[in-house]
Amino acid sequence: SDGHTAVNIQHNVTSIYPLSTYFDGKDYYLQGTAKPYKDGLGKKIKTINGVKIQKVVDSFKNDFSYENEVGYQRQVLKNYLAIPFYWNNKPFKRPDNTLLVTFADSTTIQVSAVPAPFQAWEVYKPKQNRSLMQVRSKQNVPFSKQFYENRSIAYLQFNQCTDQYTLRKTYQDQGIQLTQQQDSALSLVPNFHEFLRDFFREAKEKKIKTLVVDVRHNPGGNSELCLQLLSYLRPNSL
Repeated sequence: SDGHTAVNIQHNVTSIYPLSTYFDGKDYYLQGTAKPYKDGLGKKIKTINGVKIQKVVDSFKNDFSYENEVGYQRQVLKNYLAIPFYWNNKPFKRPDNTLLVTFADSTTIQVSAVPAPFQAWEVYKPKQNRSLMQVRSKQNVPFSKQFYENRSIAYLQFNQCTDQYTLRKTYQDQGIQLTQQQDSALSLVPNFHEFLRDFFREAKEKKIKTLVVDVRHNPGGNSELCLQLLSYLRPNSL
């Protein structure tokens, strides 16, 4: 099985910028802030301290370890963007340590750090395409499938590179003896090779032309499962 190593800087957070953002896949918006800045809620962010928001977000890539771009975005927006400590090495840090946020409508807010933890949030709840969100939202299983025959699309959400077979093999290799209760729980975890067999058989029966494999939520695991998936994607493999 594969292993992952992460190295992150630990820091005692004593202050934060009351600034919470969300990314809709294209742009960044102000989702939460303190009351003095609430006029910016829901607005699209253009720059911070005069630098384009995407460049600001990308500037944290050397500050911590991450599995993939989705994990990186989540970490930056949730943990790093709002912590003054992580701005210390940025060339666009302002002398007064504030964040000058400029929105797409040219309005601005100048955000000062406040003592942590901060509780008095003003929050904006964005309107979302519920049908799209239901399809793309993370399912609480290692892998799942959806078919959209009217569009000839098969959607495979691949959330984790692990299944019952690889888990049992890992426990066996490590000499771990499972209790009856643990073994029963493990029996409920599906096997990826069986899932793929049924998935591609159904896709063939439905004459599906387009396959979407969603790995945005996948932190990794055993690469053997990836090889199983790739074996079905070779020419004439179906």
